[in-house]
Parts: sequence; C-alpha cells; structure tokens
Amino acid sequence: MKNLATGLFVVLSILSAGCKRGSDPVPIQLYDGTKPLMAVGGSVDDPNARAYRIIDQFTVDRPGNIFIASDVEFTIDKYDPQGRFLSAVGRKGQGPGEFDGRRRIPSFGVDSQGLIYTSSLQSKIVVLNPDGSLNGEYGFPAEAKGHYVGSIKIAPNDDVHVMFYNPGEEVVLARFSPGFKSSRIYHRSPARENTALGGFLRFLPDMDFDRSGNVYVTDGFEYRLFVYSPAGELIRTLERPFRKNKIVIADLALYSGKGQELADFSKDPNSIRMLERLPEAEANLPSVFGVNVLEDGFILWTSNQDSDLKYLFDIYDKEFRLIGRSSEYNWVCQNSALARNGRIYLLELGSDDMEFKRKIGRLSPFEYPFRVLVYEIKALPGSLPTPRKTGNSPKRLTAQHPHGQSLHYGNRLLPSRIPSRGWRGMTLGA
Repeated sequence: MKNLATGLFVVLSILSAGCKRGSDPVPIQLYDGTKPLMAVGGSVDDPNARAYRIIDQFTVDRPGNIFIASDVEFTIDKYDPQGRFLSAVGRKGQGPGEFDGRRRIPSFGVDSQGLIYTSSLQSKIVVLNPDGSLNGEYGFPAEAKGHYVGSIKIAPNDDVHVMFYNPGEEVVLARFSPGFKSSRIYHRSPARENTALGGFLRFLPDMDFDRSGNVYVTDGFEYRLFVYSPAGELIRTLERPFRKNKIVIADLALYSGKGQELADFSKDPNSIRMLERLPEAEANLPSVFGVNVLEDGFILWTSNQDSDLKYLFDIYDKEFRLIGRSSEYNWVCQNSALARNGRIYLLELGSDDMEFKRKIGRLSPFEYPFRVLVYEIKALPGSLPTPRKTGNSPKRLTAQHPHGQSLHYGNRLLPSRIPSRGWRGMTLGA
C-alpha cells in the first residue's frame, strides 16, 4: 500500500472573504498530505515493522502515545509520540486481561494513568492496568442492559464516555466518573435497525472532546452536531441543510482485502432485497459521519465525495463558523481520523488505482489499513467577522426556556432538556 494522502487544496489567500452566500466553503489545506510526520505500523510482509493485517481500532492518549489493536497477536500495542514501539498488553483468550479470539478487539480508550477501558461479551466495561492485568469490571447501566458497545472514549478529565446501542431502538451515551463512582445518561437518539453486511449499515454517531471536556456528538442521520458540557448538559446544537446520499446497489460491492478482488454483494439477491426494504429514514448514508475537535476549531466529515473519491469535511472555527472545506480518504461507516495535540492521525485507506476504486461501493474502504499516518495540523485562519445570516449559515435549534424542546428524527419525537444558559457564551475550549 502506498502513502496516498496527497496535498489538499490550497486557497488560503481568499479566506478573508469568508463563505459567501450561494458559494461553497473555500478550500483549506489543513495539513500537508504529502509529508506525514511518521507512519506507525506495517504489513505482515514487512519483517522490520510491527505487523497488522487490518487496523480496526486505535486511539491516542492526551500525551500523544498511540495505541493500536493488533489483529495478529490480539494485543493492544503502545507507541510513543515519535512512533517508537514501547510495549504490548493482552493476548488471545477468554480470561482476565485476554481478548476473545472470536472477534476483533473492541473499541477501547486510555486515560491519563494508562488504564485501558474496553468491553466484554458479558456486558461489562473491562478496565486493564498499564501492564495488561485486570483492574476491574463494571456492569452496564440499567438504561443500557441488552445493548452493544459502539465506542469508548476518554475525556480530558478522565471521565469514561461509552456509546451503547440497541439496533432498531436507540443509541445511548453514558458518562462514568473515574473509578465508576457515578454515571449519567446524557444523550439518546434512534439507532438504525439493519446491521447486515458485518454491521456496515449501523452508522453510529461519533464523538470527540475539546480541551475543557465539552462533548461533540454527531447525528447518525442528519447534518447535526450536539455539544454537551462535561457534566452532560446540552449547551449547543449546530444544524445545516444537506442533500442526502442514498445508499444504492453499487455500494454493496466491498473490497475483499486481496489484490483487486471484490466481495461483491451487489449481485447477491438477498443483499439487494435487504437494501430495497430499508425504511426511508435508513435508506441514506449519514449526512455527517465523524467529528474531530482541533485546537482552534473542529471538522465534520460528510458523506459527500470529491472527484478522487475522498470524503469532504467541513472546517469550523472555535466560534462555530464554517470557514472552509477539504477532503481526505476515510470510511463513512466509521470515522477513522483522530486529532490530538496539533496532529491528525489517519488510517491509510486510499488507493492509486482510480479504475479499481470506482468498482468499490461506499460501504467499503479502498484498502484495509495496516498503518496509521500522522500529520501536523496547520493553524486555522484568524477569526472571521461575524457573518450575516445567509443561506450558508448554520441553523440552531430554538431553545424554549424553561421547559426544554423536542428534537424530531423522522416520525419520532425525542425530549431534550435545554440548560438555562441557552446557546450564548459557549466557545470551543472555553
């Protein structure tokens, strides 16, 4: 696999004009895609690298250490911020500190003490010490009994945030204090019902944190972002119009991981019938499938692609103003990008072969990644003047004090409390 992250559009000289009405956001080069700081990992054919077949889960802690789940050794491998391999914890098995070989290592997070948080098939959150020994196990909260774990992420204050989901029912976000002394359910949204094709149609929300611990949560359907305080109070919602991308039969052509072979479900009658029977609310790709919070703003990954089949991401400043757009290879089924400490970490998902790429559906990456590419993020342009209300301005949901408001998802109505402070006074990292 080649390093295929190419230079992004560079039109910084016109940024002062902002995003004018009726025009697309200006292109921004968020980082130099031709010059990664490092590439962490390697293929099973490389005798000089720590080998991975497919990197499915990785994370970066606050100091910048990189942790990769190995599908070869069934370990969690730790690298320092310079990409040097340090250690591996865990092994294949079903005992304490072991990972069940019947499935890939699930989502995990690492706190400031080096504790590793993951989940088990026994509906428990499992905590491992830095050496891989068992620290403790904690049952799911009552509101998440019978649910699956979608993701586990650690906030700057070491609170543990777990995304639970029950197909066809709901997604539940829970915050646990360090040591699991207290917990709170702070976000609920509908979950898609169909989990066929290896779960590629789940399209769960994504989440990330700013330096103050505010939680940014995407919607699994609409172009919508929820922002919660560290305590779990809804403090802001961003919403924009978006032309949805319908899931089509051609999207069922998946990359097999072997040369130019496809696992082509687009010719499978059962898969086609499954797709045709999707309810209207689930027949589209999510408008936004990922969020990454930067030092001076944040980006939202959309399901739109450019001419190179890279996914477009919108760039916002810390005042929640849309200032630009760029593109990169990612996976619409699961955001594979992380941003930490002025760096962006991307799984190597691209391909040089445009002809072959056009045969692959959007439910599949173009390559199965065995390396994490690390780039230095450039500073976003300076603050722009407050824009006038235009067709290009974000829509905010109207607060109804003091009794809250309701959020509509298709024909469902979900209650959501709005804090008394409303929308004003909150900026990124405040």
